[in-house]
Amino acid sequence: MPSVPVFKYIDCAMPIEKQQWVLEYCGSVGLDFELVMAIIRVESNFTEDAISRTSDYGYMQINIRNHNWLKKELGVTNFLEMKDNIKAGTYILKILSDKYGSENINSIMMAYNMGEPGARRLWNQGIYSSKYSRLIVETMTQYKNR
Repeated sequence: MPSVPVFKYIDCAMPIEKQQWVLEYCGSVGLDFELVMAIIRVESNFTEDAISRTSDYGYMQINIRNHNWLKKELGVTNFLEMKDNIKAGTYILKILSDKYGSENINSIMMAYNMGEPGARRLWNQGIYSSKYSRLIVETMTQYKNR
């Protein structure tokens, strides 16, 4: 009988119970747990109720411009609540992953961070990664190698 690998939690400010929920939710939507946790780390430093000066909310820093369509699409109501925030952020992430290919993390992360028009402007200049996308990849790799 094959053994089930033991899950290693990430040593961070997010409680283990919340990490477990993120892990299970990522599995249900087909996204990489370490990628989502890297985004949360870089975006909010694991601060659930973070609001940026540019009106980005919660763990995954969902910009206020996206709130209405995400409310309609997903039924989320509170972008500062962990589950709603992660559902919204992973929904955006999944759309971008399906569009650009899950192996193309830099493109996905550029589009997540600056919007597709901003990312496209850089791609048209031959720029296919950004400081942000490289930080996400570096953090994700650290989490995978823990």
